[in-house]
Amino acid sequence: MIDIAEYLKIFDGYSYNNELFGRGTFHLIMGRLLVRHKKFLDFGYRSIDARTSLTYLKPTASGGSSAFDFVKQICNSLGINVRAVDEMTDAALIGTDEITIDEDSGAEIHTPKGGLFGNPEIDIIYIDEGSVLFQKNPPSHSSKARNYIQKVLNPMGSETSKLVKEMARVSIQRDPDQSMYVVSFYPETIDSTIIKTGFMQRSLTICKRMNLDDRKVNMFRDIDLQGTKTDRTAMNELIESFKKTEIFIKNTPTYTFGGGTKELQKSYVEDALNTLIKTSTFLQEEGASFVQLYVGRHLPVLSWHHAIARESSVIEIDDIKYAYMDVLRPVFLDLVSWIEEKSEVKKAGQIEKSQHNVIKDLYLKLLAENKCVIDNKYVSRADLINELQDEMTISSRTAERMIKDLHEKGKMVRVVEGRSVYYQVL
Repeated sequence: MIDIAEYLKIFDGYSYNNELFGRGTFHLIMGRLLVRHKKFLDFGYRSIDARTSLTYLKPTASGGSSAFDFVKQICNSLGINVRAVDEMTDAALIGTDEITIDEDSGAEIHTPKGGLFGNPEIDIIYIDEGSVLFQKNPPSHSSKARNYIQKVLNPMGSETSKLVKEMARVSIQRDPDQSMYVVSFYPETIDSTIIKTGFMQRSLTICKRMNLDDRKVNMFRDIDLQGTKTDRTAMNELIESFKKTEIFIKNTPTYTFGGGTKELQKSYVEDALNTLIKTSTFLQEEGASFVQLYVGRHLPVLSWHHAIARESSVIEIDDIKYAYMDVLRPVFLDLVSWIEEKSEVKKAGQIEKSQHNVIKDLYLKLLAENKCVIDNKYVSRADLINELQDEMTISSRTAERMIKDLHEKGKMVRVVEGRSVYYQVL
């Protein structure tokens, strides 16, 4: 058995305060163990593979490189080959035409060679500078790389996952089964094409946010650890637990869903559709595809991994709850908030007005209406959030984020009265 809480505790020793990212790396590794032993989940005529690909969107100095060191250590111990990509060209990803000369005839011989995708010796492809994948109008070679990666993220073995590169003298064909591990700084804008084509939906996309207090906590922790050396016993025991779990995977031919799990999954679909996206015009148009892939594909796979961690061939209600409540719902909320804040998905009129001015106008409106006001200068947080949702057509999560950011910048004063929170906008 693998204790996920212990996994996260050790991960936290490498990458501070990154629980969601830590969970993502756990599922990245678990997926590869299942792929190694050719395990699938049956869905009628179809089956879905066990891979979880991971994308980490981050600010500078937020534990991305340290997390990779941790993942690489575990993967090396398990025989999972992780290959880092320095350049995302079609030649590097798919391969190229190698030309040799026949010694007898002098004729050219054209042979497909190279390429990471479809290489049976590579399990995980790690891209450390992935921001170019999210650019609007990226360079031609990056656009091709993005298209290739998107196809690799399609169901393994499906026709839509196969890659073909036509060259003058040779046709290169690949049938990839790799998992993707992409780390990127937050892009300034996001190409709406990425959303519409499902590029981000096919990967578990973790959005990391850090304010000054978060950075201070991490820096203090670094200082406290100076001159100390952590014992590796826990890390070694974790690796051994993965090895024992792999034996269970190898000896378990099929996996099934227990009673009540399908009904619970349907309720989570309702939650995602009705609670997470109903307040946003943008998400009503595009968000259903996120729900389709996050809840329809990632949910059973992550639940499957969780069941295997406790060495069970039956996916039970607790496995489903873990996958949705501990991973997918918080990941989805953070991702939705980030996407909504990109200028491409804001109303054109609001692009010209700063968030501060919008919130200030709504604050003054509530004061004038004397609605939930104290001391003639504080308005209810709940009312302010509701007004901001209606004004900018965004979700409550994004409205809360805007207000929190403004407060942290010293442009709002916060007071608490009983269980209610009030704000003054400066």
